[in-house]
Amino acid sequence: MFDESIIKKTKQWWKASLAFWGIILSAAMIFIGLTNLENKEHFISLVLIGIFIGVLSFIFGCTAIRCPKCNAPWVWLGVSGKSSNEWLHWMLSRSECPKCNNENT
Repeated sequence: MFDESIIKKTKQWWKASLAFWGIILSAAMIFIGLTNLENKEHFISLVLIGIFIGVLSFIFGCTAIRCPKCNAPWVWLGVSGKSSNEWLHWMLSRSECPKCNNENT
């Protein structure tokens, strides 16, 4: 499924990986901050930095992964147009751009 994905075909998989690992890092920082409540300075810093990294990673993923031909933001189309339990599968199973239907982008 992933090998035929338009994201992999257009060599944008690194962008998806970067956004994914940024969100994982964000979740880990927030979790560590919340388990360290007795130290207020570290708690606030870790949680706020974690939230910041998570938001930036999400924005990066939604704006950077685009169709090279028509510039359609593929991740944003999936996140905003599909339900929460189907957008990821929809996005990764696409073999052509959902806007211009171009396979050879």
